[in-house]
Amino acid sequence: MYRDFERLELKGLIPSSMLSTKPFTRLEGLRLLGEAEERLDSLSGDTQARSILERLKKELGDERNKTERVIIKPVESIHTGILYSARTPDYPNINNNGDAFREGFNLRAGVGVKVELFDTVSLYANPEYRFDDTDPRMEFLRGYALANLIGVELLAGRDSMWWGAGYHGNLLVTNNAKPFDMIKVTSGHPFLLPWVFSYIGLLKPTLFLTRLEGDRDFANPYLAGLRLDVKPFPYFQIGFSRVAMFGGGNRTVDAGTVLDVLTAGTENTLEEPGNQIASVDAKIIVPWGPLPFTLYGEIGGEDEAGSLPSQIGYVVGVFLSHSFGTGDIDLRLEYADDYVDGHPGVWYTHHLYTTGYTYNGRVIGHHMGSDARDLFVRLQYHADPNATIGIEADLERHGADAGEKKNWFGIDADYRLTEYFSLSGGVGMERDYSAADDEDSNTVFWLNTDFAF
Repeated sequence: MYRDFERLELKGLIPSSMLSTKPFTRLEGLRLLGEAEERLDSLSGDTQARSILERLKKELGDERNKTERVIIKPVESIHTGILYSARTPDYPNINNNGDAFREGFNLRAGVGVKVELFDTVSLYANPEYRFDDTDPRMEFLRGYALANLIGVELLAGRDSMWWGAGYHGNLLVTNNAKPFDMIKVTSGHPFLLPWVFSYIGLLKPTLFLTRLEGDRDFANPYLAGLRLDVKPFPYFQIGFSRVAMFGGGNRTVDAGTVLDVLTAGTENTLEEPGNQIASVDAKIIVPWGPLPFTLYGEIGGEDEAGSLPSQIGYVVGVFLSHSFGTGDIDLRLEYADDYVDGHPGVWYTHHLYTTGYTYNGRVIGHHMGSDARDLFVRLQYHADPNATIGIEADLERHGADAGEKKNWFGIDADYRLTEYFSLSGGVGMERDYSAADDEDSNTVFWLNTDFAF
């Protein structure tokens, strides 16, 4: 769904969108679709845009003309997945909500359950059955209660997040680790401040608070994050993000601790409250000309010096799309780098919180981890409104001499057979090279089905 919204954004149809912060609600998706419909006449010859619009309306359930409604879906969706890997895979486990596919045959089967009351309260649950070389088990993947009151959304429960314009990874918050059990507050949609402050542009703040797992150096530390999206112009968006880990174990958390976390005034001192990371990301959309494109990037600091971020890492990327008579061709290139010369292992580590910026063993930010560089390329062809074919490659390097290398090459396809049923699958090959020039190759096959009701 988010890929389709990104294509609509690049076509210039949803200038009020803020797609760099995900997820957003079904109501926000419907608002964006209404905006796209109003502007669709400017692209009268673009049949792909109209097809995207119709598909998203069916997926989201377009009931905007109803003022009161109650939706109860004991089974909103059913998804199944089969993956076979000759050894324990690496690439299929990244940006996958902390899931860990294993060597051999892996099965996933889950359902989505939803209740919505008058566009004000939503309840959602997503249990999943998992089978691999360990014992069969049930996993509660997501589940939350969401209240929308006077434009403010309050979520309590388990969900994943994605902060930043990156497609393959961001520095601070991604879905590489398991979804958090958290409290999150955000605005239901972007808004303008009154009076002269409206010239700042559209705003969307997000705040969350969670506690991490107990099996780490300081058990159950707090993790809090604050993000502010700003859109001063229709085709330019900037985001400011900051995340802090504090407390845990026998570490005291009081009003002074919270103040220090907010001000970052004691980072890197004996009295420091915890570990903090900050970043700024931006996105420029150019929907005109023969080759529309989106240029985006993020720069962040894993440490603090003089109240400013230091030990810099960054992500930069470009997304291009061109329409042909038979479909759209998309190309994405994205590069990430958090290697800091002279400061080995600075990203996602901390001298006090030695378990690092992780949740249940997975990096919360960019999957590549510390001292790494990552180049991702994806070419995707939309053969028709219901069929896509993609080819991608990922080249990951670790260490000062890039002695450890991980390469991935894959091809995949997605086809929507009916309004309610889609099928996707692919094959990929990964190769790992160690500093000792040892090589380990692996082939992965997967097939997924999705039913939406």
